[in-house]
Amino acid sequence: MLAAVLAIALSHHEGCRTVACERRVHRAELAATRARWARVVRPFNAKLERMARCESGGVWSIANGNGFFGGLQFDARTWRSVGGRGLPHWHTRLEQKYRAVLLIQRRGFQPWPVCGRA
Repeated sequence: MLAAVLAIALSHHEGCRTVACERRVHRAELAATRARWARVVRPFNAKLERMARCESGGVWSIANGNGFFGGLQFDARTWRSVGGRGLPHWHTRLEQKYRAVLLIQRRGFQPWPVCGRA
């Protein structure tokens, strides 16, 4: 189903002349991005959940004024370094996990010296 939607939406993207068309393309691209992120996160998911419970009590929307944000307590600079926009707590749990995996692939669990052992 998703492949069919993508094929239809993307084949018309170049010629989109209506808001409805652009919305269809955007939804299809968003669905594809979420599916890709889920595949990347899957092998790390249980550990990331444990880390979030340790870091933030599992509250993915947390911003408590200490300079760290979201369930995995990114600082803004680190969040941006892995392609994040805005602040982590503004984004979904899946996106926060995806960005964490990118960081883990670069630096291991060093950014989480205590909770990375969870």
